[in-house]
Amino acid sequence: ATLVAFAALVPAALGFVAVPHQLFPCGYAQGVVGRRTIALVSSSARQQIVCAAGLEKHHAFADFVVDLQARICKTAEDADGKGKFIYDKWEREPGKGYGITRVLEGGRLWEKAACSVSVVRGELSKERAAAMSSRGRDAQAGQAYAAAACSLVFHSASPMVPTFRADVRHFELEGGDGWYGGGADLTPYYVYDEDAVDFHSYYKDVCDAHDDTAYARYKKWRDDYFFIPVR
Repeated sequence: ATLVAFAALVPAALGFVAVPHQLFPCGYAQGVVGRRTIALVSSSARQQIVCAAGLEKHHAFADFVVDLQARICKTAEDADGKGKFIYDKWEREPGKGYGITRVLEGGRLWEKAACSVSVVRGELSKERAAAMSSRGRDAQAGQAYAAAACSLVFHSASPMVPTFRADVRHFELEGGDGWYGGGADLTPYYVYDEDAVDFHSYYKDVCDAHDDTAYARYKKWRDDYFFIPVR
């Protein structure tokens, strides 16, 4: 129950991305791995955003994920009642970005939990630009880009509670397109069907708030993507 209550914070990032005067919905889907259904929900909806003034969406999203990290860690600490997150900020060379890594160990509820943010800038290499162009993106070698992301992995102190992983990210090309991605999943040690049902029911509600056809559409996509024939 504590994990479900805590996970309710994450859809703020995974269900939508809020930037000034705009709301960009994302899609989710569940997957099947091996012989059992795993509670996997992944956001892969991409928004084509024309950036008329540099990397403005990037800056708004970077502020969003830094605030999101702080709220997630505060909620997790309050729920745990014992463990505290350490704070480790790192920086790249000047003008290239930074990251914030936060880790909790030996808590009452969380054996180990990590929530990280990265906000970086750079220029596309020839190889990366070619790879993006092959997937339908208009990208040029040397073009400036910016990326920001928040990711987390929470390992419960109890083996009866699944590991919870989630991430949300934004990638933007200067003077070009930007897109969002991310997802969330549970990794169970002991499989309880009700965990998967509760998890997917929650995220289906997130999808339905934007598009009541999205869940089924993305579910099939992710089922196909994660299907492993040898299993």
